Amino acid sequence: MKNLFLTAILATAFSANATFAQPAKASNSPLKVAFVIYPEVEVLDLSGPLDVFVKANDISPGSFTTFTVGLDHKPVQTQSGGLTITPQFSLADAPRPDIVVIPGASTKRVSQVGTDKRLQSWLRRNASPNQTIMSVCTGAFIVGHAGLFDGKKSTTHWLTLSEFQTKFPKTQAYSGVRYIEDGNRLSAAGVSSGIDGALHLVEQTRGKRVADGIARAIQYRRETPVYPDLPKERVKLTKTAPNPRGNQKLALDYDPVCHMKVKSDSTIIATFKGKFYGFCAVGCRDAFNAHPEQFIKSK
Repeated sequence: MKNLFLTAILATAFSANATFAQPAKASNSPLKVAFVIYPEVEVLDLSGPLDVFVKANDISPGSFTTFTVGLDHKPVQTQSGGLTITPQFSLADAPRPDIVVIPGASTKRVSQVGTDKRLQSWLRRNASPNQTIMSVCTGAFIVGHAGLFDGKKSTTHWLTLSEFQTKFPKTQAYSGVRYIEDGNRLSAAGVSSGIDGALHLVEQTRGKRVADGIARAIQYRRETPVYPDLPKERVKLTKTAPNPRGNQKLALDYDPVCHMKVKSDSTIIATFKGKFYGFCAVGCRDAFNAHPEQFIKSK
């Protein structure tokens, strides 16, 4: 029944009167797409692009071979806690990929994963001119830690853009974009933007007919790289201000926005009604400053 339903959708998408661009001639053999997974990975960052490449094979058989790669072979639990995924390969035995997709997680988690020397080395080995590195959401931090955005344009989730640009000053981070491609680096903004980034890579390698067919099959409206209502602009480099609270303690031992634990000496802080609050990231602090009453309940 599932196959019949999908066939009906694809038949509608590819009517006899339709005219489509020819698939790119970059490769006639299946392209290998590796998805890096790790503890607390964001589900949609992973599943959105993964489904795009899998669906491509329904339209153009043999287009892509997809597989997951873990730091090791241990099962990982996703950010929502609802899924446990066992990697098909580890960094030590994964096949050489043509495309590497790095999904995101919390900024704390991606900073931990991104500084793993094994992963940094693996990413650098798989960043040759004929291989594509694609980040989704805060997965950009992992790519940044490997130095693979140095001298390149990039983007990430809007909540973490300032922190990202500050941490990786050698990249040119942009706001107001769905995704940015610079050479063989592609970075998608927040969460669902990974679907647009994956569709873009499918169009590049297998043609517009296939990419548009996938979008129709999953009932997804493709977005252009630039949001229509936001200017594409360079994110300004920010510097962490000195701690202005002296010896006064934080009102909470966790970030009131994302509820992650924060260190008592955190310098990413904000004040509200005479109290100091610490944050795990600049983006969380900015969200708090916009509407603090939403995050602090009156007693």
